Amino acid sequence: MSQLITHNGELVRINPEQRNRIEVSKDGGRIWRLRYQASVCGDFIELNDAGTEIIATTTKGIYASKNGGMVWLKRK
Repeated sequence: MSQLITHNGELVRINPEQRNRIEVSKDGGRIWRLRYQASVCGDFIELNDAGTEIIATTTKGIYASKNGGMVWLKRK
């Protein structure tokens, strides 16, 4: 189960305290910036780099992002 992945040269993680937040780092994890925060997806559990998109397992199902975690769409 991965809560931190590398995607397109960035580190992408689930915030450890607020699991409805996705953060990114471009400097190897020294500074983290908020990229996504909402309750629509529920809490993030796991992230997977699928090449052109990020796949997330959440408490509300499976979601995918094609823009580095800015927008998430539910998978059917």
